[in-house]
Amino acid sequence: MQTVTTDRSVAPEKSLIEKIRDPRLVSFFMGPAYPIWIAASVLIGRMTCLEVYFAAFDLLLIALGFFVCDSIKPIIPILTSFLYRIPLEHSPGTPFYSDYYSGATFIVPIVFFCVAIASLVYMLIRMRVFTKDNLKSLPMLLPLGLLSLAFLLGGVFNDTKVIGDFWFSLLEVVVFALVFWLLYLGLKREDPEELCKYFVYVAGVLAAILILEVAHLYAAYDDVIIDGVINKSAIDFGWGISNTCGNCLTVLVPICFLGVIKSKYHYVYFSLATLSYVAAVLTLCRNAVLFGSIFYAACVLLCCFFGDRKKAYRFVALGILVFLIVLEVVFSEQVETLFANMIAHGLDDNGRYPLWKAAFDGFLEHPIFGNGFHSFVPEVTRYASFIPFLAHNTVFELLYALGGFGLIAYGVYRVYTLIPFVKKLSIEKVFLFLSIATLIVESLIDNYIFWFAPTFVYNIAIIIAIKYNEGEKAPSVKNVKIEE
Repeated sequence: MQTVTTDRSVAPEKSLIEKIRDPRLVSFFMGPAYPIWIAASVLIGRMTCLEVYFAAFDLLLIALGFFVCDSIKPIIPILTSFLYRIPLEHSPGTPFYSDYYSGATFIVPIVFFCVAIASLVYMLIRMRVFTKDNLKSLPMLLPLGLLSLAFLLGGVFNDTKVIGDFWFSLLEVVVFALVFWLLYLGLKREDPEELCKYFVYVAGVLAAILILEVAHLYAAYDDVIIDGVINKSAIDFGWGISNTCGNCLTVLVPICFLGVIKSKYHYVYFSLATLSYVAAVLTLCRNAVLFGSIFYAACVLLCCFFGDRKKAYRFVALGILVFLIVLEVVFSEQVETLFANMIAHGLDDNGRYPLWKAAFDGFLEHPIFGNGFHSFVPEVTRYASFIPFLAHNTVFELLYALGGFGLIAYGVYRVYTLIPFVKKLSIEKVFLFLSIATLIVESLIDNYIFWFAPTFVYNIAIIIAIKYNEGEKAPSVKNVKIEE
């Protein structure tokens, strides 16, 4: 009788799915190389005006990432940087109002976007995040539900409400609520400390993208500086104007400073934070210059009293102070010439006061649910046809578009977003809060909170603060010794 033996040293052949979900592939998507690739894709695609093809490849890549990973983390680099791909020549808004993205070239990215969404849904189902317990425990269900309702009811009794209002409001619901909850569920298995480190790293990569885009603008276009004076009207990126870029840069500054506190590559993060602030100044966005200076100074001051390099950054702070004094004493004439455009405006309202009065008058006409977004000052030229002209102030815009109900809903939402940062206070939360505070405060004299892209960094910062509260107790600020 023949004896059959089994060689246990030979591993069974892997299935196709097991082969695709190779640990090396997972490491790529979850590690530091992937955000670098996304940054290169954004910059090369934009500089060559081949951004559609690079975006299509990245969408296919992220679809693969969702298939092999058990976390939504790989979406963070692409989600927070996708807007920065748009070159000036293809801008759907100022100055060219191009119809490039309505052509056939956009079909492939749309198809790949659908593939990426299908892969995301597959991953979330595979992770079993849509359980009854998970959905019941979603954070901020009440405030986000109330705010979403306010968006959808905005202008409901206004006869001039248009279909564009519904779509714009629906997009606001998507970025404020749906994206927030999907990110929260997809990051549920992530350790808050590791997630925070990754977020700081991605913020540094984003800062590098924007710094290089500002540098490219100054280097490539002759009309940016005319007779030694920066021409603000020429500071346009395609994906946004000078004010848009100024806000995006200043929001990243506190997160980069968290890298100064936490990372062994503190000098890299300090350089990125400082260059981000300088690039924001070079956009001539007065909002970014004013509040960016305040928050930059606050971050430097925190570095002087927290972390392992307090003494070193006290010398750095002193060096910055000496540099500013020298700049004022020795180069004041050149600086005044360079920034003459911004200095001439000073602290004037630049037409905001009439906008705020018009918004309040509109609120009095429809005080409960407002007028909707698209009916405000229709005779003013808009940045892009699908983006309504807004009141350049969060409170007045809410009153006009969503009425008293919208302002109350936003107030409730705002209180709930602040609670995670106050609870179990830590140095990580302080810097994350400074980032979202930059967006909130700058939105009091502009429209940033209603633009879609800035809310992604903002949402992730809130989610990390929530995750710190859900996990083990975060290191308390009270436990960090302040050196006298």
